[in-house]
Amino acid sequence: LDANENPYGGNGVNRYPGPEVAKLYGLMANLYGVEREQLLVTPGSDEAIALLVRAFCEPGKHRIAVCPPTFGMYALSAKVNGVDSLSVPLINKWEVDWAGLKSAFEANADLRMVFLCTPQNPASTSIKTDEIKAFASQFSDHLIIVDEAYQEFNDQPSMCQALADFPNVVVMRTMSKAFGIAGARIGAMIADPRICNICSAMMTPYAIPSTSAQAALDALTPAGLAQSKAQIAELLTERARLQEALEAHPDVIKIYPSAANFLMVVMKDAAALQERL
Repeated sequence: LDANENPYGGNGVNRYPGPEVAKLYGLMANLYGVEREQLLVTPGSDEAIALLVRAFCEPGKHRIAVCPPTFGMYALSAKVNGVDSLSVPLINKWEVDWAGLKSAFEANADLRMVFLCTPQNPASTSIKTDEIKAFASQFSDHLIIVDEAYQEFNDQPSMCQALADFPNVVVMRTMSKAFGIAGARIGAMIADPRICNICSAMMTPYAIPSTSAQAALDALTPAGLAQSKAQIAELLTERARLQEALEAHPDVIKIYPSAANFLMVVMKDAAALQERL
């Protein structure tokens, strides 16, 4: 009664979210192989990005580092929160410029964090976990944020299991891709419990709608997990089929190896192809 809920709803959404979200925490912690205290369920990864920027960057004083071409929400979340971005572009065959990042962190005391996307969006390649660990060791007073949105399609191990040794690393995961519930907006921040507690305190109450939590719970049942596993296998098969077909296309110059559920393709005239499509 103290929440002033309407008592007449028959489908459960007349009540504020409660037990289903608590249950979701347990299942997602088990899914990613982490402790409950290391997990913060967020309304999509976008919210996790915004929380990290707001929690650890002071507007007009601090900056974040990004490695373009990369997911645009890192810089956008920083911008809307009054935080600038410093770009350290990918080099060679879409590899992280570790030397460039090292120089940037050493030369700019206002840099608080770097966002690393692996598998990378849009490059589709993955970053070696050993390289991330080596960099995180060098800069233990900075946050190293690893976006693993496409991890289920990747053959590199997740950074989730290394968090005990790297308290400055934050891993972001999502149920939008492999689990196919993008509309439910279920993401996760996996980090040192202190980081999760700080960001949790900044979230709005009832941030995860009960309907979204239920969609995630359904996806994490034995049947849901089996379905996701089958869909991932099919997507990988379809990715290979598409790559083979594109390799025979006269307008295709190069297709990069993919560790995600998509391909990055270099065309003879990308703008013309986009217009034609």
